Amino acid sequence: MGRGVARRDELTPALQRSRSRFSRTRMVASYAGVVERVAWAGAPAAVAGSTRSA
Repeated sequence: MGRGVARRDELTPALQRSRSRFSRTRMVASYAGVVERVAWAGAPAAVAGSTRSA
């Protein structure tokens, strides 16, 4: 067994525990990018398909 495989097996539990945190971080960053693009495009505050009135 190579050293990299042994190290991967050793780190797997830590990587699995942190997976959801990194997924949320990516989701928040993506959403922030969408909000920023909409704001810079000068789009109205109401989003198409929204059930709330502006």
